Amino acid sequence: MNFGILGNNLRDKNGLFRKSVEELLYKKAINVLFNDEIFNDSLEIEKFAPQLDCVICIGGDGTFLYVARRFYRYKIPILGINHGNLGFLTNVERADTENAIDQILAGQYILEKRMMLEGSVYRNGKLLYKDTALNDIVIKNDINSKIIHVKTYYDNLLIDNYPGDGLIVCTPTGSTAYSLSCGGPIVDPNIDQIIITPICPHILFARSVVTSGDRTIRAIIDENEDFECVVKFDDKETFTLRGRDEIIYKKAESKVKIIAVAKVNFFDVLRYKLYSRGENLRNNEREKT
Repeated sequence: MNFGILGNNLRDKNGLFRKSVEELLYKKAINVLFNDEIFNDSLEIEKFAPQLDCVICIGGDGTFLYVARRFYRYKIPILGINHGNLGFLTNVERADTENAIDQILAGQYILEKRMMLEGSVYRNGKLLYKDTALNDIVIKNDINSKIIHVKTYYDNLLIDNYPGDGLIVCTPTGSTAYSLSCGGPIVDPNIDQIIITPICPHILFARSVVTSGDRTIRAIIDENEDFECVVKFDDKETFTLRGRDEIIYKKAESKVKIIAVAKVNFFDVLRYKLYSRGENLRNNEREKT
């Protein structure tokens, strides 16, 4: 089998854990075609894609989002090993790494197929930028504190013109991320739906909208042309928008494949991760007093 390894070198100092995983793979007669020492954004992924059986991602959810966005279209399964904080997507803990690899070799694993979201930016009818996200595509005003008016459509039917700090359009996987913090719903990550959540809307009774993944969502920045804000894809790639720009959101053609080595109850993970985060914050505050 042929594997690739990518990690977060800020968390894994000097790549020590990654090197231990490489050694483990070699002992099990698995070829490591690349790692983050030889991989960079300019590298042609197509060079490795036809040969890869799996990509191992070492880091937190942010690292996983980076890897997913670069490999999903090649339909290569990704195993996430948690070297971060929450670990919604990186569902294998470091101590369980060898067991997870053994289960993959034995074919004892589940492939979860998660929807990706595609966003296209148009200005005066001309396509300027296009990218994908596993979590969300967010319109925000990071430039100044002015309210943004985002006119939002569902298959050309007006939903609302939201005045506020911006708009989140997310996948079910992203429903537990920024959208959740803004009061959005929790959605089963294994179904195809699009969630629209306004950020701090300055109107009464604005709520999230959940639609079929087969729908097309449009958002127009309802400001003058000299107004600027940004659109962010998984909080990784940013493009500057002007007033009257239009963003069209659709389900991407391919899905990301996530390896799960045990049958996981999503809601058990949700309760554990978010409850643990709350308890850790409380305990830290108690220790300071």
